[in-house]
Amino acid sequence: MVALGVAVMTAGPASAQVPCEGTQTASPATMTPSSVLPGDSLTITGGGFAPNQVLGIGLFRPPVVLGSVASDANGNYSAVLQIPLGTPPGQNEITVFGRGPTIVNTTANTCHQSLGLFTVRELPAPPVTVVSIVTPVVVPVTATPLIPAPIVVQQPLARTGSPSPALAAAGLVVMLVGFHVVRVAGRRPITG
Repeated sequence: MVALGVAVMTAGPASAQVPCEGTQTASPATMTPSSVLPGDSLTITGGGFAPNQVLGIGLFRPPVVLGSVASDANGNYSAVLQIPLGTPPGQNEITVFGRGPTIVNTTANTCHQSLGLFTVRELPAPPVTVVSIVTPVVVPVTATPLIPAPIVVQQPLARTGSPSPALAAAGLVVMLVGFHVVRVAGRRPITG
């Protein structure tokens, strides 16, 4: 016969300790959702405990007491928990622990624990905000008085050349005739 002493099950500080003897695993806990960000809440449900008992709830990594919940008349429980900020990303576990339904002796029940696995996602990097500070540039401007320019009246230019369009047309006709004569003369055979 193995003598069992009083065991204390804890997943965190002494404030959540539950006195009981031995250790048995209750049914696994169900986590909803199964993946959260630090600071998010999740719901844990399960059973296998003594009815109407206060059950401790602890986080495995880092070891932190998340609170407590009372089992109902059938030994089942359900609790909404907030995952602490700063919980590292990766697989983690919540343990619900307390007295089980089997009485070992008149002073204590067996210790039961219900485990629930979940994943902590990594917080996204905060957006980078680029702040552009534009410093105005002050350029000193010195004002100079406006001096009006003198107004100069010019005489119209003298006309040179012939103003006669008839003379220009006559020159064009002479050029065309000369071109034609040279062309016709170039076609005749030279006899000698």
